[in-house]
Amino acid sequence: MEENSRFSHGTKCKRLLNSCLFVYSKFLGIFSTVVALDN
Repeated sequence: MEENSRFSHGTKCKRLLNSCLFVYSKFLGIFSTVVALDN
């Protein structure tokens, strides 16, 4: 039972990390576009 909860916790962390990376990459894309337009 404990093993199962640990697995679901790891999945939750992975999902959170993936969404963070997704937002981060979107932000980087917008940022680089703004910099390119600025120059």
